[in-house]
Amino acid sequence: GKGTAAKKTAASGTKQSGKTTGKGSSKKAGKKASYVSAYQGILKDYLNGTNYFDYGGITSNMTWPEGEAPENPEFALFDFNADGVPELLVGDNWSYGSVGWMMYTFDGKAGKAVGTVTGYDPATGGFLCLDDVGWVLYNYDGTQLIETGEAWSGDTLEDVANDVVVYYPVGGDAVTLTTEAASAIAAQYQAIGTLVPVTALNQANVSAMK
Repeated sequence: GKGTAAKKTAASGTKQSGKTTGKGSSKKAGKKASYVSAYQGILKDYLNGTNYFDYGGITSNMTWPEGEAPENPEFALFDFNADGVPELLVGDNWSYGSVGWMMYTFDGKAGKAVGTVTGYDPATGGFLCLDDVGWVLYNYDGTQLIETGEAWSGDTLEDVANDVVVYYPVGGDAVTLTTEAASAIAAQYQAIGTLVPVTALNQANVSAMK
């Protein structure tokens, strides 16, 4: 912790001198094929145990014995910044609730890990990462998550007695919030699994990715 976009359908081509040209759509198809291939590689690494789910220190992989391996591993594609290339989310919907999602982006050559997120606010485009004792807020610029602030349970006896949370905005002064006020902020960030269509992480679904 401490730390569907609409699909655009391009014309298949225009006829010129009896010939059909589709350069624009070919480029789009190539771009799509590239991120699909990159994301399939990342997901295959999860399936074979090379990539680990790591949420706030809770670490596991697909090949661990029953009871330690992810219960309901899932993935999703969603274009958060509307640049035409979706981000990849990989998470595990544990019986006690999804802890978080690993987020990846495609830089034109490969899939890159961006960070861990648990919630998303459609109104602001911001992300939330929850921890046992607080949360961190992020903005996403298309390549990385940029921290905008974080809040943690007060660490003084007075803070504990008054049931407050201290919010630290990046570049600003710390602000003391009641736990109720802090919870109201966090509640604006909806669980990603409720906003984005998710798919069970298995070989068949990875191979069928489009």
